[in-house]
Amino acid sequence: MNKLISDLYIEGLEISVPDLKKVSISKYSELRYDPRIRKVINQILNNNLNTLNWAKVADSVGLSRAHFFRLFSNSTGVSPTTFTNTLKMEQGLMLLSDLNLPIQNIAEAVGFVPMNNFTRFFSAHQGVTPSKYRKVMDIVK
Repeated sequence: MNKLISDLYIEGLEISVPDLKKVSISKYSELRYDPRIRKVINQILNNNLNTLNWAKVADSVGLSRAHFFRLFSNSTGVSPTTFTNTLKMEQGLMLLSDLNLPIQNIAEAVGFVPMNNFTRFFSAHQGVTPSKYRKVMDIVK
């Protein structure tokens, strides 16, 4: 799951400078790239999403929190919070396919406490509640 997001991000940044015909036409190719942000993305993908501290993350690459947020948004097109919430959503989608896991446990596992925060976030981004999504996935299986 984390690999998917990182692959999409990295693929979007692949640019061959000598051969301009190979410049990626993805939306990310138009965004500015900063190696400090690539380092942060790797940190995010390799750490627990629930324990991220943006001030410490920013400090780890020598930036203030405000400058880090601005640079991350300019480099990726989304805020760090949106990026991590997207990863959490992907984790939630994967975990919801296991019918033996209670939704409460899934919400906690992906870092949404209380559970209604997960339900609200999930509904806003998927258009259905986690329980309805699970029912549809059960029918599709």
